[in-house]
Amino acid sequence: MLLLKKKRCLEKFMEQANQQMANVQQLINDVEFAQVQLQVVNGLKAGNQALKELHQLMSLSDVEQILEDTRESVAYQKEIDEAIAGSLTPQDTTAVEQELDDLLLSLDKELPDVPTHEISANRDRDEVEHRGFGGGGGADEESVVLQQSGIRLYDGPNRTSFENGVIKLTTHRLIWTRSDAYEDTAFLALPLAAVLNVRVEEGGGLVRSRTPKIVVRLLTPAALHNALTSLPHPLPWTERWLSESDRRSQDGRSSMYSVVAQSSENHIKLGFTRTGHREFEQALQEVLVAKVWAASVRPTRPGHSSRSYGSVGIGAIEKQQAARIVRTDQSLEEAFDDLNKLMSRAREMVALSRTLAKRSQEVKGGDLTTNETAELRAAMLSMGVMDDSVIADSRASSNSAAVYMGKSSSSFHTQLAKQLSDLLTPLLSNPRGSSGTGCIDLASAYCRLNRARGMQLVSPEDLLRACCLLEREHLPIRLKRFPSGLLVLQLATENESRTLESTARIIEERSSLTADELARFTGVPLLLARERLLAVEEAGLACRDDSVAGLRFYPNRFLTEA
Repeated sequence: MLLLKKKRCLEKFMEQANQQMANVQQLINDVEFAQVQLQVVNGLKAGNQALKELHQLMSLSDVEQILEDTRESVAYQKEIDEAIAGSLTPQDTTAVEQELDDLLLSLDKELPDVPTHEISANRDRDEVEHRGFGGGGGADEESVVLQQSGIRLYDGPNRTSFENGVIKLTTHRLIWTRSDAYEDTAFLALPLAAVLNVRVEEGGGLVRSRTPKIVVRLLTPAALHNALTSLPHPLPWTERWLSESDRRSQDGRSSMYSVVAQSSENHIKLGFTRTGHREFEQALQEVLVAKVWAASVRPTRPGHSSRSYGSVGIGAIEKQQAARIVRTDQSLEEAFDDLNKLMSRAREMVALSRTLAKRSQEVKGGDLTTNETAELRAAMLSMGVMDDSVIADSRASSNSAAVYMGKSSSSFHTQLAKQLSDLLTPLLSNPRGSSGTGCIDLASAYCRLNRARGMQLVSPEDLLRACCLLEREHLPIRLKRFPSGLLVLQLATENESRTLESTARIIEERSSLTADELARFTGVPLLLARERLLAVEEAGLACRDDSVAGLRFYPNRFLTEA
């Protein structure tokens, strides 16, 4: 009998040991699962940080610039391939042979003798004045300010065939000529009156072969026409821009000017294959500020009357109207340019408004009154900023709800809170046990939300701010914080006393209970099960037994049997 009792005692001890081993193994599994969840959260944080850094390094303009450089390289390589692989057609062969014959015939002609008398300079001076250079001073005098070589022209973002040329910046125009031309018999000219603004587009970057460029933003054709007609006096080349059909000058000679077909782009680019783009941009800015072409004083010349009939009568009225239209066009262009800059700085303005609200609250030493809040909102609206989070932050009081309630009320976090509610409400409303699963820890909710969103991941900070808006938006779930700091999401209809009673009833039915056993029985996370048991103990419905075997809770017999 003694041996049988000893055997039964040993079997009972072994059964208890096996049960404790099973509990330890379950705890190990729960800890490993918690570590996996922690690694997932850390990985998502690192991924979000990497995405933010990538967005900072690679903006949309950089991507567009890379694509533009790629198109340029492909077009350039295509030209090289066509030049290497192509062959002359019979027409090209005939044309080349004809050109060679003409060259040979020209060599047979006798060259003229060198003149021994002095050559008159009147014709050369007239030719220079006809081109727009020289003169007796004043607004008619066009002089070269700066000259650069190795210039490539772009029609907007598109590369043209005008390459390796010379750009001349004068007081009135931008003139491009080919570098191999012996005389300026053929050139491209752009009046500076058509330039709205300029900026530098640096080279290098991710594509090392990219050349620095100067982007010249232009007026519309109608605005350019108004600008040229509003000049206080006509210049030798303005009529060629105003009337494309006029192919002959007044003296019967062939016109040296022609207007090219209009482009759909609102800007051109000057590509600098060599250095000097910074100096050229600075000189161009200075010339644009000076506006020599718009000077109202015109010098008198011998044999010409100094009286200007365009300053009185109908001509003066027309010029005033044209000048008013030009100013309106420029104001509109500058307004849209300023609007784009304002939109790009909107985020900085919002941050500035938040700083001002915080400093106002610190200076006052307390919460802002209703009048002060209205005044702050009016000041923000006058700057074009409307962010309710600034007002919410300035009026946040010390008795606000826990867990950062009211920190952000942006539309993004509001929509995120609604998505979170739509995702978790069916899960929390579907009980799997007698006590239900009406709550979920924040880490599990974070993992479920990011799995549901796919590639549109959110950060833990955004999730926390969205959870703070659940109660304000009257959504069916709420954020709760336990004394230990554990954050969970639970149904708004969750009754704390009913949860405590159901947990105490489970302890009573099973004689004793650990956090692991409660987690397996109710299907809730281990940390949440432990918080529930601690809450039951704090309410006086259970007692603890803390030993080497772990923390175990028993029914409070003093309360039920006393």
